[in-house]
Amino acid sequence: MGVGMTQLIQRHSRLEDRATRDQLTGVLNREGFTSQANDLLDQGARYGVGFAVVYMDIDRFKAINDTFGHELGDRALKNTATRIRDAARRQDLLGRMGGDEFVLLLYDCRAADAEQITRRILSQVAAEPISREKQDARVSLSAGLLYVQLSHQVHSVDVLISAADQLMYQAKQAGGNQVHSRIV
Repeated sequence: MGVGMTQLIQRHSRLEDRATRDQLTGVLNREGFTSQANDLLDQGARYGVGFAVVYMDIDRFKAINDTFGHELGDRALKNTATRIRDAARRQDLLGRMGGDEFVLLLYDCRAADAEQITRRILSQVAAEPISREKQDARVSLSAGLLYVQLSHQVHSVDVLISAADQLMYQAKQAGGNQVHSRIV
C-alpha cells in the first residue's frame, strides 16, 4: 500500500470519526451510538447476555447556562461525559443524545452491576462542582435504568432508549440526582 492510499484511509477514518462523535464531549453522537448499540444488541441476542440502557439528563441544565453562561454549561457537559466514561466499564457504550442528555449501554452485566455503576456515575458527577471565577455550579444527573435480562431476543435501540428516558423523567420529577430503574 503506497503513501497515498495510507493517507486516504487515515483521512476516511478521521471523517468517519467526526460523523459519529459529538464534537464537544468526544463521546458518540446519536447516530454513532445507535449504530454501535445495534451491533452490540445483535451480538447480545446471539449469545443471550443481559444488558442495561441508562438514560441520563443533567438536572436544571438551563439554569446553569442562564446563571453561569454557556462556557460553563459546555464545561459541565464535558465533565459529565468524562465522569460517565470513568465510572463505566471498558466494554460499555456512551453517547450524547443532544443537549444535556446522555445514554449508556452496559453490555453483558447483571442488574446489580448496572445499578451500582449508575449510582457511582451519579455520585461522581454530583461530587465535583464546576467552577468559574469564584462561583461553583453544582451538577447532578437524573437517570433511568432499564435492565434487560438474559434473552435471545433482538431489541430495538429506539424502544429501549425511549423506555429508559421515561424512567429518567420519573427520577427528575422525584427531585433529581437519583436513578429510577426497571427490569424487563
